[in-house]
Amino acid sequence: MLARKNINIFVLLVFISQSLLSQERAIDSLSNLDYQELQQLFFKPGNDSLLNHTYFKAYLHKARKENDSLEIVKSYYLRIISKGDIEDVFHLYDTIIEISKNLKNENFPATAYFDKGVIYHRKYLYKNALDNYIKAAYYNHGSRKEHLEFLINQSLGQLKSTIDKNQEALTITKKCYKYVVEKNYRDENSPLYYNVLFSLADAYRKMNYLDSARVYTRLGLLDKNESDTSINYYHFLLLDGILKLQNQEYVEAEINIARALPYIEKIQDQTTITSGYFYLGKAYSYLQNEKKSILNYKKVDSIFQKTNNISPEFTSAYQQIIKYYKKEGDIEEQLTYTGKLIQVDSILDNRYKYVNQEITNKLDIPSLISSKEQLIQQLQLDKKKSNTSTIILLLVISGIIGVSAYQYKKKTFYKKRFKELIKTEKPKEKITPKIFDTSPPDIPKEILDMLLIKLSDFEVAHSYIDSKITLHSLASKMNTNSNYLSKVINHYKQKSFATYIKELRIEYAFNQLKSQSKLRRFTIKAIAEECGFKSAESFSKTFYKVYSIYPSYFIKKLNKLD
Repeated sequence: MLARKNINIFVLLVFISQSLLSQERAIDSLSNLDYQELQQLFFKPGNDSLLNHTYFKAYLHKARKENDSLEIVKSYYLRIISKGDIEDVFHLYDTIIEISKNLKNENFPATAYFDKGVIYHRKYLYKNALDNYIKAAYYNHGSRKEHLEFLINQSLGQLKSTIDKNQEALTITKKCYKYVVEKNYRDENSPLYYNVLFSLADAYRKMNYLDSARVYTRLGLLDKNESDTSINYYHFLLLDGILKLQNQEYVEAEINIARALPYIEKIQDQTTITSGYFYLGKAYSYLQNEKKSILNYKKVDSIFQKTNNISPEFTSAYQQIIKYYKKEGDIEEQLTYTGKLIQVDSILDNRYKYVNQEITNKLDIPSLISSKEQLIQQLQLDKKKSNTSTIILLLVISGIIGVSAYQYKKKTFYKKRFKELIKTEKPKEKITPKIFDTSPPDIPKEILDMLLIKLSDFEVAHSYIDSKITLHSLASKMNTNSNYLSKVINHYKQKSFATYIKELRIEYAFNQLKSQSKLRRFTIKAIAEECGFKSAESFSKTFYKVYSIYPSYFIKKLNKLD
């Protein structure tokens, strides 16, 4: 019996040995083909994983035999593709990076760093994703530079949007949209085009530029009609529903979001599904259907419990659930969701704190890293050149660093200024007129008294927001001449007529923006016209002159407070 068992083992070993020998011969034979032929065999439709593994081994064997580092790197990419399960071969990216760092090849190691960043991004490991995007941007050179730069920017735009750096996300996504349009991706019906189009529409939505958001959303809906069976249509339908919600069209919003969700659920895009449930919950809340609202908010929590991922945008779902159970007197559920909210806040703090800092320090000025390193290398190479060249290079470096420091200082100042303004009941102190010993010359006392009363009435009635008002027209309404009115304003208000009107309008705009959330949904141009200004530029400049921050920043911060 024992002898038979030993014979069986021997036969098995011989079989394995022959199989391995046969495989080695096959690999030796295949390695005589050129690299292009091996790639064609690898990508041939119908191959199973075992066959593809053989082609990978042949490719690697050939590359090692010829000591060709670039082809070794390419073979590892074939291995990553053939494996399917990225977890088993994720370490190969580090191998690719190590081999290709000194190759000075235009595609590597930038591509490997970018691919790692994408994988980390999908796993919600934003710190790791950001680190790899930074390295990809640094190593990005050569003929594919423009396209890889677009892919990096697209990922950075999504990352910035995730952490609510919406203005910066919009700026990056605009560049990406320009790229896909110029490269005719729309005509090719490319998923890249629709991804960027969706991101652009959503970025405008988050910035409350609703008119622009609607334009790009409608563009997506028209390009991908419902009969196309593409999921793109339902992504844009969901976004259209969210926009209708923000425009207070609650019934239409609920219909569109509810229609889109079943199709989006099929692709298991958890972030988009979470967005759908969250805004469907809001729609039901506005429609006074509290039970359905809470049910959808709980679905937001259900996804978080499975994925351990949530965006800051959706955390108010927990606050609404807690509020609901507080009203119902259900202390147990109230405590449960309070604990969950604390858990969410902790994860958000840990996950986004680093990214928020690093994305400012490293990625707001991605050219800083590359430019600085290149300039330092250039300095080392040009030591033998004239002192003038060296000084110029040093000045350029100093200038780049100086601009970066200035931008950081400016952001810090804006935050501090906003806090100062929002704390005070009256945001801008009015200049207290001095007590004058004499009245303006050549103005009879009765006319002077009459003009001061009428100017006070003029301010109380907010008549200054009429954009057509002039010194002459106001004087005519006050039954006086423009010379008298100008002298009174100059003397008692201590400013020219034009400055007087502009500052009244700006103070009015400040208070309206602070108290009227609807006004914040308008464009800067529309707000300017509402307050009497003829252009958005004049409005923004005057606002900055009076309050030391721009209206767009003020609106963004007010919306966050709400």
